[in-house]
Amino acid sequence: MYDRPALSLSQVQAAMNTMIAQASENPGQPVAIAMVDEAGDIIGYARMDNCRKFPQRLAIKKAYTAALRGVDSQAFADQLKSQSRTVLDFGDPNLVAVGGGIVVRRPSDGTILGGIGVSGLPGAHLDEALARAGLDALGL
Repeated sequence: MYDRPALSLSQVQAAMNTMIAQASENPGQPVAIAMVDEAGDIIGYARMDNCRKFPQRLAIKKAYTAALRGVDSQAFADQLKSQSRTVLDFGDPNLVAVGGGIVVRRPSDGTILGGIGVSGLPGAHLDEALARAGLDALGL
């Protein structure tokens, strides 16, 4: 029998609430936030009012990429660049090579629990900073 760790609903809600509260401090920069499990399936999603469609889709793909590749989406982008490859080489249209997605790991053993993706801020580093606030709120 296998015992697989997972993020709880209360952890996901705490992380989402933290990120939404922080993002709401700048209502003129609406974001989308997605959290996925280790398989890339959505376990939490929110978008601010007036958030355009592209950031909504991109947040989900950033979280998915981090979870499935096991690295933050910016690190994945850097790996591809250093290897002269593109996401097309993987045959998965949901992978993206842009910052703003972070992998969620269990600290005790590094088991991947999922990913967090944020999109909509004027710079992937800002998206990533907001995602890290959510990661901190998970209480891992």
